[in-house]
Amino acid sequence: MNLGRILIVDDNTSYLRALSDACSAAGYEVHLAADGFQALEAAREAPPDAILLDIMMPRLDGYATCREFRLDPMTAEVPILMLSALGEPEDIKKGFYHGADDFKVKPPDGEFLKTGDINELLARLWQAIVRYRLRPQSRVILELEWGPGAIRYSVQGAMTSGGSLVVSADGNRWGREMAALADAVYEYHEGWLRARRRKDSEEERRYLERREAWRLQSADKGRDLFRDVFENNATLLEDWGRAQQSAGASEERLVIRFSGAADALIFPFELLHVGTRPLAIRHPITRQIVTTRANRPSWRNLIQGRKGRSLRALLMAGEEFAVKEVQTVAADLRRALALVGIGLEVEPENLSHSVTLEEGEALLQKRTFDLVHYAGHARFDRGRPENSALAFGGDGAEELRASRLAGLLAGSPTQLLFLSCCSGAEIRLINEAAGSSYLGLIDAAVQAGVPAVFGYRWPVVGRSARHFAHHFYEGLGRFPASLEYAAWWARKQIFETSAAGGWDETWFSPMLVVQNPDSSG
Repeated sequence: MNLGRILIVDDNTSYLRALSDACSAAGYEVHLAADGFQALEAAREAPPDAILLDIMMPRLDGYATCREFRLDPMTAEVPILMLSALGEPEDIKKGFYHGADDFKVKPPDGEFLKTGDINELLARLWQAIVRYRLRPQSRVILELEWGPGAIRYSVQGAMTSGGSLVVSADGNRWGREMAALADAVYEYHEGWLRARRRKDSEEERRYLERREAWRLQSADKGRDLFRDVFENNATLLEDWGRAQQSAGASEERLVIRFSGAADALIFPFELLHVGTRPLAIRHPITRQIVTTRANRPSWRNLIQGRKGRSLRALLMAGEEFAVKEVQTVAADLRRALALVGIGLEVEPENLSHSVTLEEGEALLQKRTFDLVHYAGHARFDRGRPENSALAFGGDGAEELRASRLAGLLAGSPTQLLFLSCCSGAEIRLINEAAGSSYLGLIDAAVQAGVPAVFGYRWPVVGRSARHFAHHFYEGLGRFPASLEYAAWWARKQIFETSAAGGWDETWFSPMLVVQNPDSSG
């Protein structure tokens, strides 16, 4: 198990080697530096989860190095444990003054490496990393509140004017745009699958070309939306620039939250594009549906309150092809929670086969799970979205409708519903004339009061969905108290490893929807 990345800085080769061996044996990924300048360069290349820092070094001593770490946004909050033969009260006081989180006096000749003191050092190191991962994120938050005919925005953590009222983008227009994009992606996705099953390589190539054209069209839509929201509103654009400045080189410090009523879900904020990279890769993006339904503690409170205990997870494969995903999720989630001292209890206990509709409903009826992860297929009913359904029964022949899902989730302690299936987050504009109560599966969970829901707007390949889920739970290991950062981490990993130059549906298809500001962690 990789407990995290640590940087050890010491000019004494024997100390450096011995500390490296001890930390590697404990489960850490170790990076080494022989002086302050090497340390600063190493931290910029691979930001660590903690730093073990000597004081007496050539070129740049530990005090100056610590100060430089604290001035760099990439390492400003990383735990620093000073290790030094200097042990006078003034030396220790000076270490804390320059930004150290802890100070350990080294006995002469590295004796502590041969005694129980190394266990104390490792315990201090681990506790520092746990506190670091559970800390409130140091963020700049740009929140845009979507209302009838207007956006009211605010910025936290940056010097901006804020609070300006600006004209909103046209919801009806974007409803049509999204319906057209959905039709196109379904058409090429289904055609590509048929051609692949027939082993018709020429037809498969034509559908892949249409897929590439759709990706380019999606990027153009993202630029259009950026113009509608930002560029057409001078005050917002100016404050957006100030917020970016405040975030500095660590772009992920700037969080973008879109809030409002459920009909704001129609806007494809995940597509927002400006410059060379989409905003969803540069910054965490969250949607907040402001209601009074989510009367449960936030994800952050759940994680902080479970240390030393276990989290309960329901992991369901609705179809046989999804079994591997829930097995992967169980391993990834167990690893992520262990990093902050939380255990994991999983149902069903046997994850080697899919579950039937009857089994799935019986499990959901227990209403005892903190997290529910479904992997499989879903169907979106445009005429009556409340009839949208999750597939069960191994071959997908049985269906759990959105309206029924809402009833099963209501009154449960579930904090996060992860819908790893096509169309889990597909929506249409609210149409009162249609008499429909739901936008679809994601809104069914919102109406049931689940504080955080994750789902795909477009179809994605099963293998890609499994990779995204893996990176999401990997992200929870790095940011255990923040779902929005876990989602950003997963998008970023998929984007940066995509063979298609980043334009893979798997990163911009997902939507993270939370209820009420605190519920995103």
